[in-house]
Amino acid sequence: MKADLTIIVFLSAMLGGIGCSQRTEEKQVLQSYQSPGLILDTVITKKIPLTMDDEWATIYYNLKVKNWKKPVEWTFFILHKKDTVYAADPNLFDVIRDTLFYDFGFLPQAPETTYLGQKKYYYLVRNIEFWSDTLYKRDTIKHKGMELTHTDSVWSYYKDKPIILYSFFAGHGEEDPGAWAYYPKIKKMVCIYAP
Repeated sequence: MKADLTIIVFLSAMLGGIGCSQRTEEKQVLQSYQSPGLILDTVITKKIPLTMDDEWATIYYNLKVKNWKKPVEWTFFILHKKDTVYAADPNLFDVIRDTLFYDFGFLPQAPETTYLGQKKYYYLVRNIEFWSDTLYKRDTIKHKGMELTHTDSVWSYYKDKPIILYSFFAGHGEEDPGAWAYYPKIKKMVCIYAP
């Protein structure tokens, strides 16, 4: 029980510093459940702005652990009203990644570079981290250091206002996750920059 409380306090403190710097109306919720056969069943939610026109969405991250020495289950998606505007694929690399935790330098920033230390750090911290920034259409590629990938339709929608960009690390670990922005016309986040 003490370990679960430590995780909750750690996650709450860690999540307090993540978010979009332009807005302060953020609310995060951590819910833990007592599920049979699971040592951890947690849902973390956080509100984020999608546009500068006061459109908001909610991130949902669910982590289920039966045994830390086996692959875990997780989902990460973003809802705006009733639409799923972004979802990470938890099956993309997780089977391969589980073996990477045996490489004791895989996550050098983890407090413990053991298999369990890196794995817990990845799923309890790194997998739910993201960064955000704003980009104006008039910004040059050199100014932001990225090669823009989406069509002119997104840029025409944002011609006179900034785009809020997000990079979500869920499912990416240490790889560059690219940058995503909400495009209201299709009610989805679209990739603005791909590594």
